[in-house]
Amino acid sequence: MEEADNLNWLMAAGSTGDGDNTQTNYCGLAESHSFSILKVFTLIDGGNNHNLVMMRNPWGVTTYNKEWRSGDPAWTQTLKDQVLELTSIDVDEAAS
Repeated sequence: MEEADNLNWLMAAGSTGDGDNTQTNYCGLAESHSFSILKVFTLIDGGNNHNLVMMRNPWGVTTYNKEWRSGDPAWTQTLKDQVLELTSIDVDEAAS
């Protein structure tokens, strides 16, 4: 996926289920919904690689609520700075 992103391919993801924009799965994503993939990247923190996919819910009704969500303590300043450098997106502002 990272190679496809580097080639500027248009990418999307989807969730399963029979829901609508208000019904969510176990991690807070809308069921039976499509998401834009904004960026695919690897962050490095203390020798650990974290492979992440930055997605956007075009309807913006539900919010992801598991690891790497906005406000997750896993977001060290070092990792936030890497995201900003790779994407020009401020992790703290992206969810507001």
